[in-house]
Formats: sequence, C-alpha cells, structure tokens
Amino acid sequence: MPEKKLRKLVFPFEDLERHLSSKGHTKKMNFFTVGKAFTLVDMPGYGYKAPKDFVDMVETYLETRHNLKRTFLLVDGSVGLLHADRIAIDMCEEFGLPYVLVITKIDKAKQGELLRHILEVQEVIQNHTVGCFPQPFLVRYSMSWIANLYR
Repeated sequence: MPEKKLRKLVFPFEDLERHLSSKGHTKKMNFFTVGKAFTLVDMPGYGYKAPKDFVDMVETYLETRHNLKRTFLLVDGSVGLLHADRIAIDMCEEFGLPYVLVITKIDKAKQGELLRHILEVQEVIQNHTVGCFPQPFLVRYSMSWIANLYR
C-alpha cells in the first residue's frame, strides 16, 4: 500500500486528500492535527526522490521534537531494506526515537522474496535496534480488503 493510501486509511477525511494529491513527491513536511489527540507529520521520503534539503529539514525535526511519540519508517516489501532505510534506522536509534518498521506493498512482492525481506527486517529489529517496535507492520498495496471493514 503506498504511503498515500496508508494515510487515507488512517485519516479518511476529504480535506486531507487535497494535500496528498502528488503521490510519492512530498517535498516539505505536512502537519495534520486530529483534534487534541495527536498530529500526523508526513515527511518526505529519504530515497532517490528525497528533496535536496532533506537532511536539514527532517534530521533537525527528529532530533529536536521531544514530544514525538512514534515514527513510522516505510520499507518497500518488494525491494527490502535499502542502504537509505538502514541510515534512517540508525538515525532513529541515535536520537533515541521510538519507531516502527512498516513493510509496504507485501502483495506486490514475490512470495520467496517477501519472506526474505520480512526475515531480514526481523533480524535487524531483534539484533540491531533498541527503540524499534519488536514486530514490523505488514501492509498491502491493494485496498480492496478495506471495503469489508466498513460493511
């Protein structure tokens, strides 16, 4: 499931959708407040499409936000952990951030490669992290199953 669909599932509000129109091209941080409960901060990706000021923008935010409760790092299940993912994990560990690894697009990956990627993520969580939630979240690309939740 792409990041946009994941946000839409968590926040099914029409006014949010207009902020999320350009898939995969978040250039700045976007803040979405849900009453007094919490604020979702959508940050640019850290891959090859990362904006030039990514490090200054995101690293500074993550390092200085003491009220940050949880960070979600999205890992493409059809690709597995990339060097950039490992750098993001190291950054979360260095700053002492609580975070979750979310393996996305699990229905796009071949079964054997998905299993390898999940095992790799679990190995990293178990042996190389302190602040990571112990179980990765698995998310499909397709949202066809969502209709059943609203019946």
